[in-house]
Amino acid sequence: MSFVAQSPTAVNSTFTFTTGAAEANLYDGNDATPAADAGGLTASTRAAYDLGSAKQIERCRAITATSNGFSNAATFNIQYSDTSLTAGFTTVATIIVPAGTSQAAVETFPPAGTHRYWAISYASGTTGGNAWLGELTFYTQPLDVVPYTEMGKAAAFSVSAPSAAASYSYSGISALFSARLASALTTYVETGSAALFRSTFSAASTSYALTGIAAQFTSRTNADFGAFTMTGSATQTLQSWAVSAGAFLIGSVGATLSRDFINWVQRPFDSDSWATVNAQDEMWTPASTPSTSWTTE
Repeated sequence: MSFVAQSPTAVNSTFTFTTGAAEANLYDGNDATPAADAGGLTASTRAAYDLGSAKQIERCRAITATSNGFSNAATFNIQYSDTSLTAGFTTVATIIVPAGTSQAAVETFPPAGTHRYWAISYASGTTGGNAWLGELTFYTQPLDVVPYTEMGKAAAFSVSAPSAAASYSYSGISALFSARLASALTTYVETGSAALFRSTFSAASTSYALTGIAAQFTSRTNADFGAFTMTGSATQTLQSWAVSAGAFLIGSVGATLSRDFINWVQRPFDSDSWATVNAQDEMWTPASTPSTSWTTE
């Protein structure tokens, strides 16, 4: 897999030595131009990048400079922040920068979400001596690959993603699972699926989340829609969307639940079948088992 290097729009680091080893050399794309920590390797040695917007980083590469390099090997925390270049950092992985010159270290790690600020900061190792880097780079996955995580897979499992998307994740998958994404979406999360599960997206969406799904579940979305959440569904559940929708919620559904949406209006069902905050609200929750709009077994 080919990762995509991300260039910072701003930097905060201790690699600020100016005589032939300026901070800008950290991210100029040239391993042969050094950036040095003027104080050598200390517990304060760090470098933070502002990537301009939130990015899902999954790889970090550091290489020691062609001259001077690192006198001692050191472990650095790989961190992200949604606050600033100097505050609010969370560690997601570590990278060991070797001693010596022209020594590269590459660390690939699981997705930790999209975040604007990414950094490495000293974690452990003998301090003192030179701390000269040739380059420090953070990477995302290619734009045409959907980053996703999957756990607990059993039996048949299929994912097809013909277009770019943001992250989506699965956990607790068993039996047959099939997901097809025909266009970009932002975030899709599904947990606890068992038996047959199928989801087909033919256009972009905002967010879509499922939890506690069991037995057969089918979801088809044929156009953009807002947030959709389903929890506690069991046995057979079928949902089809033909046009855009606002936020939509189904909770604690059992037995067989089936409905095709061939047109979306603000209030598609009788008021006695749904509980709503007010007439203009687009979040729907089932108040009781509808007899006119749904088929139940």
